[in-house]
Amino acid sequence: FLDIVFSEYVSLQRANGFLVITLAIVGERALISVGDGNGNELATTRVEFTDCPIGSYSFYFCNDVLHLPSEY
Repeated sequence: FLDIVFSEYVSLQRANGFLVITLAIVGERALISVGDGNGNELATTRVEFTDCPIGSYSFYFCNDVLHLPSEY
């Protein structure tokens, strides 16, 4: 997940200033969705295999730092 965020989404974060990144795990697959925080989806990435626990996780990405929502 971190490899994808910091290799694929840094340019989006620098262009937009703030991103909401959602990691959704279903079974062994993951979907990473990136939005601008205003309901606009900017990118998605599908991951065919992950061992991350099933669930949905949200993060905020700004100033080149990935935050948990409770940390922002």
